[in-house]
Amino acid sequence: MKKLSIILFSFCVVFIFSFKAISSAILPRQKVSDEKIFYRLDGTSLAFKELFKSSKTILFLWARSCPHCRSELRRINRKYPFDKKIQVYYINVKESKERVEREVESMRLDKRISDNILLDRTGYVLGKYRIIGVPTYLFFKDGELIQRSHFLGENLIREIFKDE
Repeated sequence: MKKLSIILFSFCVVFIFSFKAISSAILPRQKVSDEKIFYRLDGTSLAFKELFKSSKTILFLWARSCPHCRSELRRINRKYPFDKKIQVYYINVKESKERVEREVESMRLDKRISDNILLDRTGYVLGKYRIIGVPTYLFFKDGELIQRSHFLGENLIREIFKDE
């Protein structure tokens, strides 16, 4: 009886997480219109709606405390896979400016990355787009969320922005 209970509990957990993953893959279209302000490491500010001035935007959500996030930043730093027409922002979530600065210095990130790191101390973007974990990539066309992913590859970028 105990084994049956464990098996049923395990099945329920797998089912719930599978349903959550499938339902999150079908994204409702969300238009950007918020006035939230983010700060760069140099202290300059950027309003949330300004992130979407380009017709193609990628937000990479990351945390210094996340080993996979740091690996992704290193990989991007080695081989920058983004077309010049794509605006990319690296949004650090819920960490202090000092800790992020130390991490960026230790990683020796290219200016294309370090100049576009934004601090989201409150987790605003996580809440707005119901993000459960990092690293997460959010892909936008004309300010509209069209895709999210935990992985990035050149094929994925081409597929998402293929019609332009």
